[in-house]
Amino acid sequence: NAYRYIGSEETEFMASPTSSYRSLVVWNESNSKKRPFIAEVSLDKNVIGGIDRLVSENEVERSVANQKVFDRLGKANLEGMNVKIFPESAGLLFKRPMGGAPKKLGGQLIREIPEEVLKDEMKWLSFSALMSPNRKPPLIMKVISQSGLSSFDFFEKYMIKGYLEMFENLSLKNGVNFEPHSQNLVFETTNDFKPTGK
Repeated sequence: NAYRYIGSEETEFMASPTSSYRSLVVWNESNSKKRPFIAEVSLDKNVIGGIDRLVSENEVERSVANQKVFDRLGKANLEGMNVKIFPESAGLLFKRPMGGAPKKLGGQLIREIPEEVLKDEMKWLSFSALMSPNRKPPLIMKVISQSGLSSFDFFEKYMIKGYLEMFENLSLKNGVNFEPHSQNLVFETTNDFKPTGK
């Protein structure tokens, strides 16, 4: 009685997973003027070693608090540190128990997709997509080629020095604690895959 499956014939929304299977790109099928967004959802399943895939109360609170820090820093300040983000504009938690619900009930986060990505002015490529062995050759090879650098110089410039400079400015100087991993860290390129350094 807590929730029921809603089929595609009952909703105007459609969704597709990103490189993180809990992060869904969601769009309104019946109104193309509505902006698509990303919903990070809870999955009522345990994975490796019994780790659940729920968006915890702590994760929702931390995400909303981090967004307030990003708002205070401001877009220009962030770009000066070579940082761009998908703003997390909403978090949802169920505080009251619901009949029929699982014992542990997770939350949800809503992320906005920046205008420049929606308008296809820039590409934001997750490290999962960049390094995926499912594409032959991996997409990172195209990005390295478009940079005009050798593989060694590319990794030194963007993946080591550029990343550590960004991390120092964002985390050590501004106190923002984030969790970079292959699904939530993205690399910006132009439409022809030239790296921007962000």
